[in-house]
Formats: sequence, C-alpha cells, structure tokens
Amino acid sequence: IPKDPQTRKQWLIAIRREDFKASDSSKVCSQHFVDEDFDRTGQTVRLRAGVVPSVLNFPNHLQKVVNPRTSKTSLKAATPLEEVCRKKRKRPEEEPENSPLNDRTYAITSVDDLKKKNSALQARVDDLERQLRNTSLRETRAKKNLCSALEDLKEKNLLTEDLQSRLAIF
Repeated sequence: IPKDPQTRKQWLIAIRREDFKASDSSKVCSQHFVDEDFDRTGQTVRLRAGVVPSVLNFPNHLQKVVNPRTSKTSLKAATPLEEVCRKKRKRPEEEPENSPLNDRTYAITSVDDLKKKNSALQARVDDLERQLRNTSLRETRAKKNLCSALEDLKEKNLLTEDLQSRLAIF
C-alpha cells in the first residue's frame, strides 16, 4: 500500500474493509489489479503510477465499471502477437487517398508541395523506425526470458536429453 497519504486514502477507499488500518508493511495481492495496471516494459513488472486496486470480490451492485483503454498505442500493445504476424503489409493502393505513399504524380508542381510530401514521408519513416526499435527491444526481452526459463529447466533436470539437443540452438 503506498505511503503517499492521498494515494493511500484512495487505496483504502477502494479496498472497502471495515476497521482496516494499513501499516507500512501492508500489501495488496497483484490479483486485485487488471492487466492494464502493470508496466511490463522493463525487466521488472511494476504498477503504473496512480493505479488503485480494482479487482475485488464485491457484490455486483458495489463494483464499478472500468472503461478499457482506447489509445492507439495501448490497443496496439494489446494485439496478440499471432495477429500482428498475420497482418498483411499494406499495398500502396490500400493507403488513404491523401497519403504521400499513394501519390503517383511525378511532375514537380511546387517547392511547397515537395516540402509537405517530404515531411510527411519523413514522419512515416520516423514512425517505422520507432516501431522497429520497440519490436527489437521486445524480441530481445523475449529471448532473454526464454533463455532464462530454459536454464531454470536445465538446472532442475526437467528437460530430456532429446529435448535439450533440439533446443541447443538457444
């Protein structure tokens, strides 16, 4: 339970336990939070700032409705990996009409138009580079987690020799 008085008060209101006095060592189980409450971007999973426990076994009339996040980034992060891998790359004709990628005009109309196209394309390149960097970081974390899990299984002798030889690439 947070030590900050204002946040602590919010948590105690959310917990709704009669005559409960939280001490500095009081804890709340992670099962009392929704998945979106956790920041899983680093090696350590942490609660996001300002999060309050919301998964509590209250009667239906006491439970509050939590609206899901709808930002472009949070929706993209919630997309299962299989679905992301299956998505087809957009063809230029599938791009929006006003997209600079869909422009088939090769004549130079004006310097201002070229500057606009250039800045739009540069913004697209920057976005794709950011996505590539984030994907590479996620891949690196996944590989580290996999290698760590395999090492743990080897230490506990839970892998057969046949499976160890198949997994030798890791």
